[in-house]
Amino acid sequence: SLLALLSHPLVVEPFLSKRVDGKVVNDLTTEGVVKSVAIASGLGSTSAHTWLKVPTAPDMARVAAATTLPMVILGGEVTDLAAQRERLLAYRQAYGSDESA
Repeated sequence: SLLALLSHPLVVEPFLSKRVDGKVVNDLTTEGVVKSVAIASGLGSTSAHTWLKVPTAPDMARVAAATTLPMVILGGEVTDLAAQRERLLAYRQAYGSDESA
């Protein structure tokens, strides 16, 4: 891609969405996030300089396993967010803020 040739970073925020009662709703289940991350990882002619910005899902280990791209992890409605973050940051491609700092 032109951005990769110019060494410009590209941040992709993938979501699977559907209409529910006339409103667009993002699928934040583990399966939905895994599928959206896998699709986004295959876009374009190169993944150089491409980062994924992903929501926190119930099983972030499965999300991280679905891509080799670096990920910025957003917060979310997960009951054990601190435990998820600790497990997830063990993956070399996962980056997130330390909210306790």
